[in-house]
Amino acid sequence: MWSVTVNDAAVAPVKDGNASLIPLPLGADPDAVLKLDLKLAAKSPTAERIRVETPIVSAPVMLAEWQLKADPGQRLVYRSGSLTPVGGVMDGSGFAQLTRVFSRNEQGRPVNLLVAALALLGLALLVWRWTIREGVYKFSARHMSGLTLGLGACVLAAVALLQLAEVVDRHRNHVPGDVTFVAPVQQASSALNVEVSNIPERSSDHGFMGYAWPALFAPLIWIYGWSRRAGGTKAVAWIAGWTPLAWAALRWPDGGSWFFTVIGAFLLVQVLIPALRRLRQIPSAPKPAVTAGSAGGEASAATALLIGALIWSSLGSECAFAAGTTNVIQSSRETVLAESVIQEIRIEDRFALATAKIRWHAKKGQTLPVLFEPAVLTHSSTALKIMQTIVNARWAHLWLAREKRYF
Repeated sequence: MWSVTVNDAAVAPVKDGNASLIPLPLGADPDAVLKLDLKLAAKSPTAERIRVETPIVSAPVMLAEWQLKADPGQRLVYRSGSLTPVGGVMDGSGFAQLTRVFSRNEQGRPVNLLVAALALLGLALLVWRWTIREGVYKFSARHMSGLTLGLGACVLAAVALLQLAEVVDRHRNHVPGDVTFVAPVQQASSALNVEVSNIPERSSDHGFMGYAWPALFAPLIWIYGWSRRAGGTKAVAWIAGWTPLAWAALRWPDGGSWFFTVIGAFLLVQVLIPALRRLRQIPSAPKPAVTAGSAGGEASAATALLIGALIWSSLGSECAFAAGTTNVIQSSRETVLAESVIQEIRIEDRFALATAKIRWHAKKGQTLPVLFEPAVLTHSSTALKIMQTIVNARWAHLWLAREKRYF
């Protein structure tokens, strides 16, 4: 079914064997340009795949421009034919999208974002490796600072990857709904043919499984790795399982952003979470072991005696002398009260280390008990004379004031 017009005037084709002759105006200038319109109608066996052929002209054609237009809401995708569309066959996959992103004028920004994200992730891993060295305990200053710095680097890396995904998403491939062909010279009695897919404007020509089928291999690889014993094979299988997912993302139309989503998920599951798990397994700081044995008993006894001596000195030697009516202090010098005592006691292993700041308004000849055995006086920052005597049948350290002075 077809109709013909010459210079907007309808004419009736004349059948000549297998050919159809189109009458031209009589007496027309042989060099004049005639407008010839052909309207043909044909039905395709399937609506999804259409094969079209141009009419065969028994004369050379200097320039042939052929445009196929889709119905509203549909688009035509080139499949095969004797000509290729103007501009070539459009590749809308993620591979082509990434190629456009990293090859155009703004290639500096995507490369910088990618390098920055990888560098920040590497910095986070180095900081965490420094944090989990031997001798570092949970919630220590080194542990908390390393954890904070690593998490900060990870957040900055995630921001860089998100910005990179936005840049990739701006380079979407806008596939036209129409298809145009140009043949500069067409020989006489030659035919042009093309096959196109007639699909909805918002769908792909291959369908979901046509692009996503490589992802089906990912769970198979992971199941294989899970069935193996711990070792190199299992680790390689877990990492290799992400490759089909990345491949499927790049096969998808404009799948560049999905590719970076897969990369981000891979880094999170395979790198960051194991590193954070190792940070969580850092042992807590050991607590001092206090037992009923000789070692623990000595530490406890020393601590108790040390604390008792400092409290005793803060209350004053006169109270201690009054309590020990049956014992004799082998010293005739006067004893007095200290004005204030500030104590700080620290336990290390089996030892108790104490520091006391004592304020004393001393008069000449007065003494102030400071320490009882088995505690040992290691240092005194005053110029007072230190002497030893026996108090309540125990050796004690006392300060002796040689002059009236405020210490």
